Amino acid sequence: MKKLWILAIVLFCGLMILGCGDSNAAQTASAETPIPTETPVLTEAPVPDETPAPTEPLREEISLTWARAFRISTLPEGVITPDEIAFYEVDADKNEHIVNVPKTEVLAYRPDQLPRTQSLDRYIPDNLKSLTVTLDYALAHGYSRFSIPTTEFTYADILGVHQMLNRIYYIDGNGIGSLDVQSFETETGETLTYVLVTINGIPDARCVQYYLEGVAAAQAIVDTVPEGSTEFQTALYLYRYLADNVEYDYNDYYENGKQLLLYDALVKRKTVCAGYSEALYYLYNLAGIDCMYIAGYVSDPIPRGSHIWNVARIDGQYYQFDPTWDAGLLPSEYEYFAVSDDYMLENHTQNVETLSQEYAPVCPESLFPQIRVDNWESRQVICICYYYRFLSERESAPFDIVRFFGANTEQFVQTDTEDGWVVTDLEYSLFRNLLSKLMQTAEINRFCEGYYADRDGMLAFRKPTAQPIGWRLCGITENADGSLLAEAYRIDETGASQRVLHLFRFSGEKIDSVTEQQEGTPRIR
Repeated sequence: MKKLWILAIVLFCGLMILGCGDSNAAQTASAETPIPTETPVLTEAPVPDETPAPTEPLREEISLTWARAFRISTLPEGVITPDEIAFYEVDADKNEHIVNVPKTEVLAYRPDQLPRTQSLDRYIPDNLKSLTVTLDYALAHGYSRFSIPTTEFTYADILGVHQMLNRIYYIDGNGIGSLDVQSFETETGETLTYVLVTINGIPDARCVQYYLEGVAAAQAIVDTVPEGSTEFQTALYLYRYLADNVEYDYNDYYENGKQLLLYDALVKRKTVCAGYSEALYYLYNLAGIDCMYIAGYVSDPIPRGSHIWNVARIDGQYYQFDPTWDAGLLPSEYEYFAVSDDYMLENHTQNVETLSQEYAPVCPESLFPQIRVDNWESRQVICICYYYRFLSERESAPFDIVRFFGANTEQFVQTDTEDGWVVTDLEYSLFRNLLSKLMQTAEINRFCEGYYADRDGMLAFRKPTAQPIGWRLCGITENADGSLLAEAYRIDETGASQRVLHLFRFSGEKIDSVTEQQEGTPRIR
């Protein structure tokens, strides 16, 4: 019996040990998500700290010294902040100056009339619009470089439209250049880059001063356009200014590497095709006539070299212009004023460069009837050409005829009379002797009638009452009897033209008579 009690006690203890083991395992499993046995104490949520993290730069830490911004160690001490644009200039004594201008002031700059085309702005991406405004501001104030802190673009963006910028800002030398100087991460996580922009490159910072003198000269010329002039009259007036006053430089113009095209054209009044084109570009745009320049190769009929000329809009229509090749001519003789693409391609260029083809507008027709004359070497053809030149001058500037024969009209005294004539101190017989080089006596009499007269042995001429463009010779046909039939147009001051046929008969190499034929009815002029 005693043994049975001992066995019962041992079994009971074994069961107790097994029960305790299961309980410990359960407690271990539930330890990962303990159930709280007390009510938690509630506290206020912490207020976020608005102070920027110490690893992000503060605004004063993303400023840049002038020396660093312009990469010129000799600049005076100064700082440019993200809210400013720093401009660099060199005075006449070659002293360097930096001017900080609030960015808001620069980007609000809107002049009444920009001295450049705005038609090409469509090729500039939106993120560079602030750059073009800053360039306008810089050039207007004579700054050759500037440092602009911006999150909108880098030098790579400028490089992408470098060629187009140089067509918009038609300035001598190397054009618009740029360089990323230093970048910072802003508080908002954007990248702020200080971009150094140079105008005409680094070598000659004074170029912008010459540019400003050239623009001032252009503005002074534009200011002389007669009040009330139409857009056509304004375009012709300014084109004629270049043709009459600027001389082509036949020397090695590019030899010294100092080409100040606009300055040379309008101040020195001697340049090459690039100078003529640049001058017309600024004259027209300052006058409110949209103008741009294009480049290509001259044909004669084979390519002779690169050339630059213009495209401009008159009364809503685009035309091509080349003041270089019309220099020294009268308006009635211009071959490249307001002409079509086809005419220019046939008579002027072998091809147009790819970039110019991209933006140049279509010029479908010529404004004036075009000159098409063969056999320019013929003595009789030359006489006819000068005859129409004299007709044009007789109506617009009567005394200028003597210039053709080498006389300086400024050395003669000219006195106005009450009857609307001007008396000179040039002997009348000498004037007729000059005309006799082209015409026989009978034609000289007809030519002078009503326009020139003998006043006590001195030449007198009738003062012009209007400023017509004159007579434009467009074609010459030889007849079987040796006479020459000339097709000409008389163009008035509005640009309107009237077609007239003139029959020229010669005695030897001089004009014997000129008969006007109109609507099939010949009549003596």
